[in-house]
Amino acid sequence: MTGGWLVRSRCLALCLLGCAAAVCPQNTGSISGVVTEARTGKPVPNAEVLVSPARGGLIRIRTDQDGRYIAQRLPAGEFRVSTMVHAPVNASRSVTLAPGESVTSADLAVEPASAITGYVSDAQGEPLPNVRVLLIGREYYLGALRYGLRDIATTDDRGFYRLQRVAPGVGYLVLAKPVPAFWKTVSDAPADPDLRAPTAAPTYFPGADRPEGAQVLTLAAGEEREGVDIRLAASPSYCLEGMLESDAGPAALRFELFEVEPARGSFRGGGVITTEPGGLTGPGGRIRLCGLTRGAYRVESWEPNASVAFGRASVTITDRDVTGFTVQAVPKMALPVEVVLPDAEEGAGPAGRMTVSLGALFRASRPGEETRASVTIPGSGQFPGLYLDDYAILVGRLSGALYVKDIEYGGASVLHRPLRLGTAIGNAPLRVILGSDGGTIQVRVRDRDGNPAPDAHVVILPAQSLPEAELADVLVTGRANQHGHYRSRTLAPGKYLAFVPDRAPDHTPEGMAAVLARRSGAKEVELESRGKAVVDWTP
Repeated sequence: MTGGWLVRSRCLALCLLGCAAAVCPQNTGSISGVVTEARTGKPVPNAEVLVSPARGGLIRIRTDQDGRYIAQRLPAGEFRVSTMVHAPVNASRSVTLAPGESVTSADLAVEPASAITGYVSDAQGEPLPNVRVLLIGREYYLGALRYGLRDIATTDDRGFYRLQRVAPGVGYLVLAKPVPAFWKTVSDAPADPDLRAPTAAPTYFPGADRPEGAQVLTLAAGEEREGVDIRLAASPSYCLEGMLESDAGPAALRFELFEVEPARGSFRGGGVITTEPGGLTGPGGRIRLCGLTRGAYRVESWEPNASVAFGRASVTITDRDVTGFTVQAVPKMALPVEVVLPDAEEGAGPAGRMTVSLGALFRASRPGEETRASVTIPGSGQFPGLYLDDYAILVGRLSGALYVKDIEYGGASVLHRPLRLGTAIGNAPLRVILGSDGGTIQVRVRDRDGNPAPDAHVVILPAQSLPEAELADVLVTGRANQHGHYRSRTLAPGKYLAFVPDRAPDHTPEGMAAVLARRSGAKEVELESRGKAVVDWTP
């Protein structure tokens, strides 16, 4: 029941190992409930329930035949309880335990997932088998709107496909594109583009060549949207010719080629990382890849029998072949980390430790890539082995009144922005600047009759106006606990707006537009230095 949970106290560890009741304190509690299907009310047996303490660790539990679960011997504190019966639909709620308390009504009602089906044909209307159909999510992430893979299906011999991982209430795009073939490393396609056979162009439903022209599909829970048919237009076939090198010059390297958008890789709502066309370079590191259509591409290269060198480059095909580009695989590099606490009193000791983690934006982690650093506050450390690539930065939850003011690399802020290694001069560190005067905002939600409103969605945003892309990165969201209370993470002092929407906001353009539309009805609150502000909300 307790697999993977980080036990922070010796006595709690003894309890979890089954010690005698007389040895353990009597101030541990429990959380229990029932997992049901939202539409039918039927219990869901053998569903995995995750109980997550606020400060790390995880408990995994399976429901019994009646859909019931129980997590026992829990310390006092805040917990998130969730389950995912129909991926990617997640049911969750927040629970706050007092010492020795047992919460018995943490029930989870799971909405059914939705699906999209249709047929893919060629320019003449003939069915196209073995075509990839991609479910594309849209979200603001790290200061920009990104299009990312959420699910993949392949058409059968009738050209039929079915996308099953469709979350209700979220806007998606659907893209059809031929399954990429592992072409010859050095293609023998004619040098004259007019002599090459045309290829099928990737097409967004209902018939756009760019995501901006695609139709956004938003489904209800359990809906199966039929008739999302896509006809692929014919496109000229283009070639990409260049050289892959290591530090010693042209070399035999492995490589992959994929489109920049829709991007594979990490997103707030999860992502899909696919295996794309590639192989081993030809003699002298040369590649000539044909059968491509217009678009922006990314080439990754690495040493085939080692994990010490990696390279990447971007290239755009417009209306002609691209030749003469170079990708250089370079050894892993160390990245120094500095944690600065400007507000610390002179002579004060360390304020604890913190973790800084990096996640590659467009690929999975590679063997030997060390993406986590633990640093004293204040203090210094380093990432000993990183590839020259783009990363997202994640700072572990800080304790007390500490919060992140800024993160700098090469003198420029990378807070809520991608970290692009190699863009700074010399051995520039990643500099994390902390504030020590933060506070929290508590929102107490009640219904029209004055009763606590458990599980209410809460939104907290800065009072100053921000563009949607920036707002998405600083937006604070959560759910009220069983008492109708929500407490934010540590925030910088200043003015904020708080409100309770009807549903959880997302980071899509529609979601951010809905948040901005609610600004006028939000309550303003000023958070003082090391303060604890309270907002009472009743519809």
